[in-house]
Amino acid sequence: MNGPWALGALGALALLAGCERDEVPPDAGVAGGADAAVYDPGARALPIRGCRAGTVPSVAGLWAVRFETAATLSGPGVGSQAEVVTRYAVAELCQDGFAVAGTVLTCRIEQSPVRDGSGTCAAQVPADALLAALPPSAVAGQLDPTSAQPRLQLAWVETWGLAEGAAPPAEPTGIAAADLSGVVDQDGDGHPGITVRGDGPVPTIAWVARRTEVVFDLLTEINALLLQGVASARTRQTVLGGPATRVLRGRRRADGQGNVAWIRLNGPAGQVPLDRNGDGALSCAELAALYGDPLAPPWGGACER
Repeated sequence: MNGPWALGALGALALLAGCERDEVPPDAGVAGGADAAVYDPGARALPIRGCRAGTVPSVAGLWAVRFETAATLSGPGVGSQAEVVTRYAVAELCQDGFAVAGTVLTCRIEQSPVRDGSGTCAAQVPADALLAALPPSAVAGQLDPTSAQPRLQLAWVETWGLAEGAAPPAEPTGIAAADLSGVVDQDGDGHPGITVRGDGPVPTIAWVARRTEVVFDLLTEINALLLQGVASARTRQTVLGGPATRVLRGRRRADGQGNVAWIRLNGPAGQVPLDRNGDGALSCAELAALYGDPLAPPWGGACER
């Protein structure tokens, strides 16, 4: 399956394991703003519209989703290595003929660690306040029933710290001030963009804006109970400021491919009933019961802590 950006060999499983070792500047940063929002997985929920089954094969209905957005991270202090973000979400798809559209609600974000110039493995992790602030996102595409195994392609976009329709601004060098046009304080902590914190021994902190564009290329199993395939991802991030600005600027992310699984939660075979409390919504607390099985654990990466 080929993504839209001629990704070649830059898949998540073919990323380089070697990395350079540079000194970490002394201004890596150890402090950041407090989070203004508290993530409540019970309150974060996707209302069920109740889309009817579409043209056979039908993918209309409710889904538990696990997908990876992968990149080859390169730049000062990191060499060239894998960076994979694993997301868990609930989704509802509607179908009109072979046109498919729906809504995805992200419930959990896990980022693989990378090795920095000091040899430390750490991931730059957004606070839970980001999850509390992320709105449901639209997904749309087309079902191709002509092949032996029906194929579904869907496009999806997620932004961190950006106004609707805005792109990450150009990243300055060093500690120069960034252009904050189109940037919003999405996690409500008083800093532009969203705050990420390194989960290593030195919690490097920065404020970033990010845009991730994904094309899901999925093959359906019998009765469309499971959609599996790849996510071709393009991630662009700008370090806006913060204590670790000098350390984290200059990193680039080449397009990559990660694994995807959509597991049907309703339908003719009566799959996993996720709306356990019958309130007409799929909550992140209900999805948590599927973490690990049948939704696989996050991709941990090759960087040993």
